[in-house]
Amino acid sequence: MNQAPPPTTTLAAHARDNSNRRSLLVLATVFALFGPVAAFAKMGTVPLIILAVFAHKSVSGAFKALAVFLRSPIGMALVAVLAWCAISNLWAPENSVLTLLRLATVIALAVLVAPAASALANEDNVILSKFIVATTGVLIAVLLFEGLSGAALHKLVRPEDAVAREGEWVPYLEMVAARGTAILAPLCFLIAPMVARFTRNAYAGAGMIAISLIATLLLPMAASSLAILAGAAASLISKFNSRVALATVFAGLAIATLGGPWLVTAIAPEPGGEFYSEALSRNQQQRVAIWSYTAEQIREQPLRGYGFDSARHIGGQGDIITGTNWPALPLHPHNAALQIWLELGLVGAVLTTALLFFFWRALEKLRSQGRDIGPILGCISAVSTLAMISFGVWQFWWMATWGLLCGTWAVLDADEQRPPGNNKPHYE
Repeated sequence: MNQAPPPTTTLAAHARDNSNRRSLLVLATVFALFGPVAAFAKMGTVPLIILAVFAHKSVSGAFKALAVFLRSPIGMALVAVLAWCAISNLWAPENSVLTLLRLATVIALAVLVAPAASALANEDNVILSKFIVATTGVLIAVLLFEGLSGAALHKLVRPEDAVAREGEWVPYLEMVAARGTAILAPLCFLIAPMVARFTRNAYAGAGMIAISLIATLLLPMAASSLAILAGAAASLISKFNSRVALATVFAGLAIATLGGPWLVTAIAPEPGGEFYSEALSRNQQQRVAIWSYTAEQIREQPLRGYGFDSARHIGGQGDIITGTNWPALPLHPHNAALQIWLELGLVGAVLTTALLFFFWRALEKLRSQGRDIGPILGCISAVSTLAMISFGVWQFWWMATWGLLCGTWAVLDADEQRPPGNNKPHYE
């Protein structure tokens, strides 16, 4: 006769099942909300990564996952960057210790999303994949509708912001609606392989990226469209030669990081010149002028920079772009490389380049193992494009978005690594 398992074994099995169900429920909730949050309230990405912490089996498990990351080369390089941020705060115009602590906390929470997703059982990974595809579909549908309707949903939700503002050249609510495209641009490269497997049609994945591009083109945020084009180029090159694609992307990032101020001087048209005035749109003129002003500030103090989070202070001094009423430097330079140089100087640029090197080495290891790095390379290219022309380095919602993208990549990578012999699409 078969003997019943000991009571302690049964209780342990039930505990594991309950823990697994809780992890799936938490992550399904996080990713189900990701699309609507991206469409209507991008600041909500921070609460989402806070919620994702509860997907870990235990508090000690979460700390263990964080410790593993911190002991990795990428983790140690990131700690070095944050340590230099803390040191540079000593000569910053304003004390930003609290901002730095909040930043470090957000980064730690963002790091924990991927390990929680990676720990899911195979069948739970299937379910979570479907949630991620569905939430991205919601995001695309909302953005398409907003682009075609002139941000009708945002006008319904925020009627007070529908009134035209003095000096605006694009309706404010359309700009607000367009912010969701900044999350869709990198996300679509991770979702495309899921869609392709779910439909058993590779063209469906490509079509999803194409629809994402259309959604960005309908809204006033050209940076997102450019990000998708950059990501598509990296992914396409990776299909033919992943080693060249990976090296090209990270070499470009290293050059941009180390040479940012001088590249701006050499490449960007001179503010007020003929090409600047006639060939560039108003938004492009503003970006070029901000970058030129920032590069001038960097050249005055290149070695150690002005201190962590000092761009806010420099931008608040009242300088304006010649011939306009535009601030010469808003809250940040809209360029990650320039902001790192401005605030952290040469030391910060070198440390950031080291961080990029360890990212490259980790992906090169995956590539050498035969893993498909095309989706993550497309995602990184899109994120980098946006970081270089749109957002501030330390924006909390942006860091949280990176964490959710890493979590999405973990789900996709787990699908790629399903057991040999299981040839059925992972979504069945």
